[in-house]
Formats: sequence, C-alpha cells, structure tokens
Amino acid sequence: MKYSPLLLASLLVFTASNLVAQNIVRDPGFEEDTTGWNAPYIPNDSIDRHCAFEVVKESPHSGKACARLSSEDNGRIAISPKGTPIPVEPGEKFKVSLWIKAGKNFEGQNDQSGMLLRMDMMNGRDSVGIVTIDWKGQSRLLSPQDSPNDFVTEPLPTQWTKVEAEFVVPDDTTSMRPAVFLWRGTGEFFIDDFVVERTR
Repeated sequence: MKYSPLLLASLLVFTASNLVAQNIVRDPGFEEDTTGWNAPYIPNDSIDRHCAFEVVKESPHSGKACARLSSEDNGRIAISPKGTPIPVEPGEKFKVSLWIKAGKNFEGQNDQSGMLLRMDMMNGRDSVGIVTIDWKGQSRLLSPQDSPNDFVTEPLPTQWTKVEAEFVVPDDTTSMRPAVFLWRGTGEFFIDDFVVERTR
C-alpha cells in the first residue's frame, strides 16, 4: 500500500507531538488504587505524626478515585509515581499539573500552605537541585539544603483547584523524580489527575 507524501508527513508530525506530550505518570488519577505509586516517603521528623497516603473514592476530580494525604500534627509526607526517576537532559522543558483540594480540617503550619510539588533533579545519586512549586504555580529551583521559604501561605482551597507550572531542566541533570508533598500541614488534602509532560 502506498501513502502520499502529505499523509506521511502528517503522520510523522502527529506521532512526534504525541511523543513530546506524553504523561510520564502511569496512573495520574489513582484509578489502579496504589499500584502505580511508590510507598510514601515520610521524613524522620514526621514518623510519629501518623502521616498516611490512601486512595479514596470520595468526590474525585475525575474518574472514580483520588489520593488522600493526611497528617495528625504538622507532618510531612510525599508520594511519587512508579517508573521514576526518569531520564532527562539539561534544557528540556516540562509542564506539570495536578488538581488539589483541602479537607475541611486541613491547615498549613509554620507559615506554609501545607502543599508543595517537588521535582528532584538528579545526577546519578547526587541531587542537583529541587524545582519546587506551590499551589498557585509559583516555582523556583532550590538547592538540596534550602528550606522552601517565601512560597504562598494562603490556605489551600477546599474546592478542586488546578495547579500548573512549567520549568526547564537545569545543567548537570540526568534524571528527574516528581513528588507531591503534604508539607508542614495538619489534616488531609486530596490529589487527582497528576500530569508531567515534556513540552520540548
């Protein structure tokens, strides 16, 4: 079977655009329960604060499920999708988005809103830096030793709200690992439809 040059060119453009915009998060909506997600990371300072990650079916943003992160007392807990870190190259551009909402009892502590999206930039096992994003989409590259100060302190919204940001992979980076943090918060908040995709 022969194809016209115009059709072949269109197919190549379509294929290339799909490869660029493919979501690296295998189960962005938690429809497979926790199967597509690594065990939660709980820093040492939060081990005794009853932090938890579970998939629930209470009013998701879309589909049949969403994730709930919770802490009983000013804790930190993070989840990251399986299949990460992923290979990247310096200068690559990414777009990230997810939907969040706070439970009625959720409260950020220590001048924090209670949620951060962190993209760990790695070179082998060494950290190059952390692209950190707050719920209003404000982002900055922090060193591994930096505390996430000067991010939005306004309370998380109690209705589903989209968080989105774009960033460029910094120099000396060979891989990237995304993680969603309940960051210095008490109570629970919900996550759904987590998308991380290359834009160039």
